[in-house]
Amino acid sequence: MKFYCSYTVYSRFASRISVALWAAVLQFPAFLSCTKEAAPAAYPILLKSGAQAPEESVDLFLFSASGDMRLDSYQHCDGTVPDILYGMSSGSESHVLAIANYTGDIYQWASLTTFPQFRRSLVFSLERDNPLAPLMTGEAHAAAGKERKVEVQLKPLLCAVKLNSVCFRPYGRPYNTSASLNVSSAFLMNAGLESRPLDGSDGALVTYINQGGLDSTALKRLPKREMLARKLNLDVGPDLLYPGTTLYCYPNPATGEDLGQPLTSLVLECVMDGRKCYYSIPLPGMQRGRIYSLNLRIRRMGAPSADTAGLSGDVEVFTSIAGWEEFPKREITL
Repeated sequence: MKFYCSYTVYSRFASRISVALWAAVLQFPAFLSCTKEAAPAAYPILLKSGAQAPEESVDLFLFSASGDMRLDSYQHCDGTVPDILYGMSSGSESHVLAIANYTGDIYQWASLTTFPQFRRSLVFSLERDNPLAPLMTGEAHAAAGKERKVEVQLKPLLCAVKLNSVCFRPYGRPYNTSASLNVSSAFLMNAGLESRPLDGSDGALVTYINQGGLDSTALKRLPKREMLARKLNLDVGPDLLYPGTTLYCYPNPATGEDLGQPLTSLVLECVMDGRKCYYSIPLPGMQRGRIYSLNLRIRRMGAPSADTAGLSGDVEVFTSIAGWEEFPKREITL
């Protein structure tokens, strides 16, 4: 364990003392009372992680469950998250918010004093996300009283799109058994780049990337461009290949029926018998924390460009959907 610190802000002081100020002052595990009233109640909060890696940091917020839902307390744990954290909370009815693996500047939260402000202002970006330790959020309701136990299900905002298998089995003229296909690269088109994770069950997209095709300039600005695009160089024949290539983006609920909301698609850039072509596989309405595994059977020449691909029935798609691996519970006493 590297270190951890805990600090608490009560709503009666929120307009004068910011979360960020407490973060700067309290860099050690300790209690700080912001009131002369009776000691606040302590109760366990169980964190369940629906991700492929445990939490590396946790920011825990408690808001009043009534009125304008003002911030009641805040606790931060950095480094390796211990099994038990100790913090303080009043015994009133509360709305619990946990944010895991956030690597941005927590000082940006200094002026946020209510849950609706967090819901509107908190934005996750692929620039700061990491599939090995994904950004996650979880919410729960804590009833009033001292004897209470709350479970928070942490879920990643990321979606994974996996090219599980691919084969090339051409049919009809002018194809023959000697036709060749090379899959040179794969990328996600109209992929969610930024999203508000607290706005709805699957967040709300703020910006897209690779709109209408591969945007190499925008990808160069990302620390992990391989989350959205990969070079492959696969010679594909009638036998199934299992590349297992996985790309990542934020959930997009679009199903193709809503104007102005483009579908997210997996695009393969290929060369068939010396001619470049594209196969675009539209993804279903995407939900957070889901893995979309695609098994493809390519049947004939693809489209000349990425934004017109997938319109001629040139590839058969078999899709399976699964959740992220769930990790053991961790108990936080608050």
